[in-house]
Amino acid sequence: MSSDVDICNLALARLGDEANVVSISPPDQSAQAGYCARFYPMSLSAVLDEHNWGFNSKLVTLALTTNPSSLWDYCYEVPSDMINVIALYDSTAVGDVNYGGFPSNATTSSIYGDGSKASYLNRLATHGNQQDYSVESDTDGNVILYANQQNAMLKYAAYTTNTAVFPPSFIDALAWKLAANLAGIMIKGDIGVSASMKCMQAYAMALKAAKDSDSQNRKVFPIPAPAGIAARA
Repeated sequence: MSSDVDICNLALARLGDEANVVSISPPDQSAQAGYCARFYPMSLSAVLDEHNWGFNSKLVTLALTTNPSSLWDYCYEVPSDMINVIALYDSTAVGDVNYGGFPSNATTSSIYGDGSKASYLNRLATHGNQQDYSVESDTDGNVILYANQQNAMLKYAAYTTNTAVFPPSFIDALAWKLAANLAGIMIKGDIGVSASMKCMQAYAMALKAAKDSDSQNRKVFPIPAPAGIAARA
């Protein structure tokens, strides 16, 4: 299991450094530890924001708050660790696709579109039980979520510093991202700029590999159309 210090030392090693940082929280007496303490959190945030990773996905029931809107029926508080929304569901949803039947308040047009089998399957595969929403800020700067769904459940990407849940491919990408951010301050002039660009190229490849690996951890298939809809195709 890699720690934040291990990831920092990996990034430093990729820049040709001795990579012997002992602590970044608080940083030890080395300049490298100070740099890592400054750039590791922002590098982590950036990589977490690149993709809806499985390891930091959470599903919670939202709490209502008061902030009226003429466009939406309900207003919810969002989790303090939320990076971004993955999906909003009806609280009775089984999963990403509608295994439990259609919502009781749904209209024929909202489910079937033009009434064809293709339209039905396309909407089911694309949306399933997912609900419309809008993430905004109120007048006090608090982040809130508007929706028309009562008792909404939120699936979201959470900010986490727990390296124990980071897959190896994610760690590899994060170390390259951190190395790119450290290069300019540790290697001066054009050489540092060049080193940062090379690290970013390596980061792009590592990020793709990490995304591909993460995508294998979850598969969701839409259910077939009901017989009555299939017969209308």
